[in-house]
Amino acid sequence: MTTNPAKAKASRTRLAPGENSVERVADALPPKGPYQADVSVRLWDGKLKRFKIRAKTKSEFRRLGTVKCESALSSGVSSWSKGDQMDGYIDKVAQPAIEGARLRDNTKSRYLLAVSQVRDRLKGFAIGDAIKFRTLERALLDIADQHGSESARQARTVLSKYVLDQLIREELIDHNPLRGVSIDLGTVKKGMKPSGGKALTSSEYDAIVDHLIGRDVVRPLPPGTDRRGTSIAKHANVVALALLQAGTGLRVSEALALTLRDVVLTDQAVTVTVSKNISKTHRARTVPILDNRIEGWWRNRLDHLAVNPATPLISSPGNDAKHWRTDNAVKACASLYRDIGRVLDNADIAAMRSHAWRTVLNNRAIAQGVSPEIRAAYFGHDVEMNDKAYTDLTDIEAMTKALKHGAE
Repeated sequence: MTTNPAKAKASRTRLAPGENSVERVADALPPKGPYQADVSVRLWDGKLKRFKIRAKTKSEFRRLGTVKCESALSSGVSSWSKGDQMDGYIDKVAQPAIEGARLRDNTKSRYLLAVSQVRDRLKGFAIGDAIKFRTLERALLDIADQHGSESARQARTVLSKYVLDQLIREELIDHNPLRGVSIDLGTVKKGMKPSGGKALTSSEYDAIVDHLIGRDVVRPLPPGTDRRGTSIAKHANVVALALLQAGTGLRVSEALALTLRDVVLTDQAVTVTVSKNISKTHRARTVPILDNRIEGWWRNRLDHLAVNPATPLISSPGNDAKHWRTDNAVKACASLYRDIGRVLDNADIAAMRSHAWRTVLNNRAIAQGVSPEIRAAYFGHDVEMNDKAYTDLTDIEAMTKALKHGAE
């Protein structure tokens, strides 16, 4: 790559506020590229700002240099320009804005996931190119295709509020290009969470619970071979998560948001309280562990946990004081169930996901004649949603046996 030989000469000519050295540097470049040279711009406050420009041709050099300099002039006190990379801006501005926002923990986790999906689609784009409507539209359509329409709609919300609105504050753009424009993101549903699910049979439910209680967790979660402490802790924590969901039907996000202060032990039961702040539906509820085997396992685990009431009930594998990220926990659950399915030689178990426990427990309650209103309150949603999403009537008799077995 050729370096600008006239850099020193050009830099000796003082620029007036608002002027840049793009043309004089470009004129002094050799006939053939590629090129790498510094250009300067005198900001309105008199300060000089330099940029390193890399380009294959002189015309490209002039274009990139001009964009950098004009962005610097229009950005005021901002340290960002339209020539900077969008993924870097998201990392240093948008993501911290979400982390510092007054959001419910579940909402914050979803927004952080959404902004990471946006970042992946806009990586490699300069800010000046990324803010074009067609670029943003393609990014959202790609997210809809890969992750589902709801994820894309959430990504649009995050993109508008925490990326584009931040750029307006930086004075890099004067309006939000997405605002007021319709984008058809479709109705595709994707993700790890099924809308209902096939209920486990009595023997399957018992086999999984018994396997989890007796599972060896002093080794990494298969198929990994990493024996570092974090990998082993992940194995133990995902088993604890699976047993908590199997006994209570909590959503993953709800289970991971619990702390030790949310657990109450009495001679009769072990209960956990889901506050409205961590409930997906903003409905607070207190639920018991319904299976005696699981209750006994959790009593034993609680005896060995920290005494600080703010400690997460199921912590991040790498830090006992921090909550486990939902997306990472979901992936660990999928690996766990695949391995259980392999051990038990059952393809249905291998394909299940943690949300299926809600279907299982709902059916067990149906088998015992529990009213729709009580079942809906237990799971934290309304009667219509309970009937639509968490009821599988294919194996009620077997589920009755599972319920009776668990209560022995």
